[in-house]
Amino acid sequence: MNYWGDLLEKSEKSKSIAVVLSIFLGLIGINRFYLGHIWTGIFKLILCLFFFIFIESIGGFFILIAVCWWISDICKTAKDKLVPIDIEKAMKARMQKCKRCGVEYDPDFVYSMPPYCSIHCQKMSEAGY
Repeated sequence: MNYWGDLLEKSEKSKSIAVVLSIFLGLIGINRFYLGHIWTGIFKLILCLFFFIFIESIGGFFILIAVCWWISDICKTAKDKLVPIDIEKAMKARMQKCKRCGVEYDPDFVYSMPPYCSIHCQKMSEAGY
């Protein structure tokens, strides 16, 4: 089971299309536009434009950043870490806060609470707080 659970199945966006866009057009941010991450898509597009504008001076710096980000997006999309924006909003709406320490977690996903929170809260309950 992935982190997003059943929410990815309800999405209108296809994971396979997102991965293909990440591979072939992700360098200029088209995958981000498809997934609804408009501002980061615009930023990636501007980053690549700076590469072509400053190609003879510091263009290599911009393309290095863009290529690293591109590879990261491919991996994140394939592993369901970069998901459509509507799924992220739905997930955030489902989150609850721990009553003792305030850490947010998904009540439907067993492993979403960080270990330090559950250990901390267990010690607090044993101490009577």
